[in-house]
Amino acid sequence: MSPLKTNLPKYGPCFSVMDFFTFTETMQTNFYPENPVPSFELSDLLFIINAPLDYYPPMDNKRATLYFDQPNCLRALPENHYQVRCNQQLGTHDFIRWAEQGIGLIRVAVTHPGLTGNDFTDLIQLLKACESRNLVLEIIPYEDSLEVPWESLKYFRFRNLLAVLMADNKLLTLQMYADLGNAIEEINFYANHIKVLATHHMQSHPVVMLLGELEA
Repeated sequence: MSPLKTNLPKYGPCFSVMDFFTFTETMQTNFYPENPVPSFELSDLLFIINAPLDYYPPMDNKRATLYFDQPNCLRALPENHYQVRCNQQLGTHDFIRWAEQGIGLIRVAVTHPGLTGNDFTDLIQLLKACESRNLVLEIIPYEDSLEVPWESLKYFRFRNLLAVLMADNKLLTLQMYADLGNAIEEINFYANHIKVLATHHMQSHPVVMLLGELEA
């Protein structure tokens, strides 16, 4: 193999998803068109949906493993393993949809620089701040594109939080981002770590993704 192929960096982080409902694994990343080398086994982040409680994948080169679970699921979490739970018990179809949507939005949030220069380190910093390794993920739609969804945001109090505003590029503005940031900081006044990001994403309405560790 030529030095060009071995020395080329990846465009961005590699994400793998293991789904224990369908027993399938998928990966998403970018590659150079002049050097389309596959990246399987080089995943930086592994998402696992509905894993058995005794399942622990080999870490290899992974930075972290995130288990997507129902709220009543409790599992032991070794170092660099994190649990992401939905806020309420869901039926199987709705749980799969929540997990797939959440994973998709996380990938968008850390690979599209958007208005705020987002990148993979924003997620890693959040995970390192969460000492319990237990997180919740909530996706809150904007009912009105210009109004911060205060009532939905006030339902949660976070110790550590990554919040990402996502909207069509015709709707997303710095004012929307500033308004959301002010609201989140006011609601989570005693938080230890808060990062608010904004990026473009094709949505019929703007949404804010909340990923974080709740107050005790």
